[in-house]
Amino acid sequence: MLIFAEEKLTYLAVPKTGSTAVEAKLAPRATSVLRNPPAMKHMPLYRYNRFLVPLLNKTGHGELETVAVVRNPIDWVGSWYRYRKREDLKNTPNSTLDMNFEEFLTGYLQEKQPAFAKVGSQSHFLTRNGKLRPTHLFQYEEFPAFIASMEERLCQKIELSRHNVSPLEEMEATEETLQRFEEKYALDFELWERASR
Repeated sequence: MLIFAEEKLTYLAVPKTGSTAVEAKLAPRATSVLRNPPAMKHMPLYRYNRFLVPLLNKTGHGELETVAVVRNPIDWVGSWYRYRKREDLKNTPNSTLDMNFEEFLTGYLQEKQPAFAKVGSQSHFLTRNGKLRPTHLFQYEEFPAFIASMEERLCQKIELSRHNVSPLEEMEATEETLQRFEEKYALDFELWERASR
C-alpha cells in the first residue's frame, strides 16, 4: 500500500496485479509505504477504511481517494496457481507443484478451501457486501491506462520493471468447472468488467 498524502491518493496493492513493480517504482515518492508484513502491504479496502482512514483524518490528511488494479478473475487465480508451483514451496500445504489447474480450481471452489487454494478473492479485497469499491479501478489487462492516470496524478513519468512474475504454465479446466467459477465469483467478474480500460 502506498499513500500519497499531498495528492490525496492511496494505492491499494491487490495481490497478483503488478503491485510489487508499482511499489518498487513509487515507494520513494510516497508519503507512507506499508510493505511488511504482507497483510499490511495487501490491506483490503474495508480494513483500510476501518483502521487507516480514521488515523489519516486525525493527522490532518483529510479524505483520500483510493486507486486499485483488478485482473480477469480466471487469470488472477491462474497467477496464484503458477506462483505456488515454486520449488521453495515443494512438499508444503501451499504447493501446487504436483497438480494441474483443474485440481487447483476445484480446490478453490470448495467451501472449505485446502491450504494451496486459500488465496482470497479480488471482490473480498475491494468490496464489502458488494459495496465500498475504490474511487478508481483499472483493469490489469489495460495497465497503461492505470500508469497514465498515476503519471497525471503524481506529475511524473513512470516506467516499471517486472517483479514477482509467475512462471508460464499450461492452464486448462473443464467447461463445467469454469462455469462454476464464473457463477461463484460473479462479483469478481463484475468488478473487472466495470473497471477502467
